[in-house]
Amino acid sequence: MPDNNDSNIKLESLDESTSMLEKWLMAFSSTILFILIFITFIIDDKALLSNRKVDLPVVGLEIPLSCSALFLYGPFFFLLFHAFVFSVFYDFSTDLLKTNIPNLELTIKKYTVRYFLIVPFAQMILDKKHDSILCAIRLMIFWFLIFILPLSTLLWVQVSFIKYHEYTITWFQFGWILLEIVLLCLAIIIFIPPNKSLWQKETMVLRKATISIFILVFLISFIACYLAAKEEGWANFFKDNTFFNFYIHSKVLLTANKLPEEVGNNLNGTEQERLKALQRIEGIDLRDRNLQYANLKEIIMPKADLQGASLQYADLSGAQLQGANLSGANLQGANLSGAQLQYADLSDVQSQGINLNKANLQGISLTRANLIGANLSSAQLQGANLLEAKLYGANLKNVNLQGATLKGAQLQGVDLSYARLQGGDFREADLQGSTLKGASIGGASFDNVNLDFSDLRNLNISGLTKNDYSSIEKSLDESIDDQKKNILKLLYQIIDRKGYLGTIRSANQCLCSSTKSAIDTCLLNESIFYQNRKGKLIKIVCDNAEAIEHIVITGLWPS
Repeated sequence: MPDNNDSNIKLESLDESTSMLEKWLMAFSSTILFILIFITFIIDDKALLSNRKVDLPVVGLEIPLSCSALFLYGPFFFLLFHAFVFSVFYDFSTDLLKTNIPNLELTIKKYTVRYFLIVPFAQMILDKKHDSILCAIRLMIFWFLIFILPLSTLLWVQVSFIKYHEYTITWFQFGWILLEIVLLCLAIIIFIPPNKSLWQKETMVLRKATISIFILVFLISFIACYLAAKEEGWANFFKDNTFFNFYIHSKVLLTANKLPEEVGNNLNGTEQERLKALQRIEGIDLRDRNLQYANLKEIIMPKADLQGASLQYADLSGAQLQGANLSGANLQGANLSGAQLQYADLSDVQSQGINLNKANLQGISLTRANLIGANLSSAQLQGANLLEAKLYGANLKNVNLQGATLKGAQLQGVDLSYARLQGGDFREADLQGSTLKGASIGGASFDNVNLDFSDLRNLNISGLTKNDYSSIEKSLDESIDDQKKNILKLLYQIIDRKGYLGTIRSANQCLCSSTKSAIDTCLLNESIFYQNRKGKLIKIVCDNAEAIEHIVITGLWPS
């Protein structure tokens, strides 16, 4: 009688352990399914780029963590959960070994979960086997759900985060995966021993397959860390792959605060509507973010903070970045053609080869910006500040620089043909070898500039007329608000004022040379200096008698 009571107590304890294990297995399997759906379908590029807090689907609760923090700490809590599930397995196996069960399947098999997961595990612990094929299938299901799927889930979380390009978090994720592998190895040693006679063949296959998968996951995870840590390695390798780089669909509004849809629409409305919309917007924080090769075409991110961001070869064509702060950002090779950048700050940017064709940059700050070889053709740069900017080799054909400041700028080899430069400040700028053919320079200041070997043919040096002023005022009125008044005031002061070119040091050095051959070279018909001199655009102060004689003979002495 005591034996029966003791047996019943053991059976009750086993049944309780089985129920507990079943519940936690269901919870763990549901968690894995939830994570896979959440990472794959809920965390989109918009949420990841903005790094905002996300809402849990179905539950409707907001997670008090940003996306990056969720990807950092989430795997750790998942790892703890998995370790807890294995502890429940251990308690079950302990109770199982204490109980003498005549018919395992009749005792345990009550539900599908128990039949497919718990029974094969129990049979392996007790070294019992009935139908070899069916047992092997059920053991494979158990092995996949408990060992392989959790590890694959952690790897998927890491790979899905690659496009964020934060190598510190990616290395932490690699660490969680390593800990998961260690946990699984301990579970294999405890739960799948090689000395079970009836299961020796199956356990050997499982061990070899598991080790192979562990090695594969380890290598993939390490490569993900390497690609994220490499400054441009991942970008060059996967530069056209939207899986590894951000891809935001056109005309998506990204701000720090939630706004109604009409606010985004008002950015394209009248000047008054646009100003009201900007007042309500809090710019998204993207400081020091790595956005290389990101496809952000026509994205709407007014007042975005992109200080120090890496935007090499990113596609921002047609983007609305009014009032954005891009100071210190790396824009090398980026495409901002047609972008709206009014009042944006691009001071100290690195933007060699950037494409700003037809971009609206009115009132922008490009102080000390590196724009070597940039394409600014037909761009709107009225009132822009390009103080000491590096622009040599850039294409500024047909650009509008009315009222812009380019004092001390490096403009060697720049194409400014047919550009509108009225009222521009080019003092102390270096325009050596540049092309200003057909440019309008009414009222522009060229004091102490370097125009060595520059093409100044067909310059429009006439002063601004009231009609010109009205036309400029109209063009500025369409996109510039407060700063417009200062530009118009400056331009109004130079109405009817003749355009001029200050003294060109290089002309004196060339034409006043003491070497006759050097002077002859300067005065050849195809010489730029000859053409400039013929147009009386160069002021020459020369005390060299021989040079004066040559100049007089050629009829180039100014009247």
